[in-house]
Amino acid sequence: MRYITGILATAVILCITAYLTLSVWGINPVDPAHLRKALITLGILLAAAFLLIILVPFFFKNHSKGYQQNGGNVAQPRQR
Repeated sequence: MRYITGILATAVILCITAYLTLSVWGINPVDPAHLRKALITLGILLAAAFLLIILVPFFFKNHSKGYQQNGGNVAQPRQR
């Protein structure tokens, strides 16, 4: 997950840098309004993905699996 987040962040930074560099030279590859909407959409998608990563394991955790609480200092798998 760290790598995916890093790749996405790097891609966004490179896209914004390329856009700003082209705008310095007077080249307008994308309308600023469309770029803003695209970045807002990307932010919404990232926030939704982050919430799903947190909430899905919370609701679908299998409580029968786990570790024994009284097993000593080393965690022992629960006996069935």
